[in-house]
Amino acid sequence: MVDAAADTVAGTIHAPWLAGETLQGHAGGWGYPGWESFSTSLDTVGVGTYFVDFSPTDLHPGSWLEVNYREPDGDEVKGSASAPGLTMEVNYRDERVKGSCEAGHTVWITVTENDDVTAKATAVVTTDQSGFQTWGDDWSPSQPDIVPGDWVHGLVDNGYTGTVQIGTITGYANAASDSIAGTIAAAWITQEVDVTCYPWGAPGGAPNKHDTVFPDGVDVYSCSWDPATEWDVQPNQDIGVWYREPDGDEVFNVFRAPWRVFLPLVLCNYQ
Repeated sequence: MVDAAADTVAGTIHAPWLAGETLQGHAGGWGYPGWESFSTSLDTVGVGTYFVDFSPTDLHPGSWLEVNYREPDGDEVKGSASAPGLTMEVNYRDERVKGSCEAGHTVWITVTENDDVTAKATAVVTTDQSGFQTWGDDWSPSQPDIVPGDWVHGLVDNGYTGTVQIGTITGYANAASDSIAGTIAAAWITQEVDVTCYPWGAPGGAPNKHDTVFPDGVDVYSCSWDPATEWDVQPNQDIGVWYREPDGDEVFNVFRAPWRVFLPLVLCNYQ
């Protein structure tokens, strides 16, 4: 069970075939920095409890966490837990809305323009163990063009609600320096926000990078990778950037490292 108010997760592991063993595990979640470890000793029938305190990391309603434990032979077993509530991630490059919520619920999503009155489109989705994600044919009358300033509203059939206004994320992906830098403009947020740079176009294994900025459109975030050990960014590869609002919702954009532009050399023979 996830307690978003206390920033903790607790539960039980039931593995009769490992009765009497002490298991090592860890818990963490998408968008949260790092993982927290725990240890549990199974009793004579193979039941053990675990408790993880994420403080000072602030867990948010609707957040989804992964809980893993390692068997004595090295194999890992993965499970999940979620906090009651609704949090959303809006990718306005790809016009997609994702969310964290308990499985088995219906969610209504509405996108409105900057005035928060004029509706652009609505979607109805059903949650599964990982939450929900909209696709093009979920929308009516059609998939909306989500732009900065728009609003995204979510309503779950159990009464949970969520609202996100879309801020502007700028970014310049630089293949030469294996980095990206830009700004966040969301004037309605009056405190610093966490920024994550996601190596979307990496062949695999590259880590996320993190920064913190004030969302005034001036303060610059910067992320870079070591080309020898992490990621040698190549032209035409994508880097995702998202910021997390104080209530846990996230806004996402994607940038592509450009090819170098070479100007033709013109030789003039002056007489």
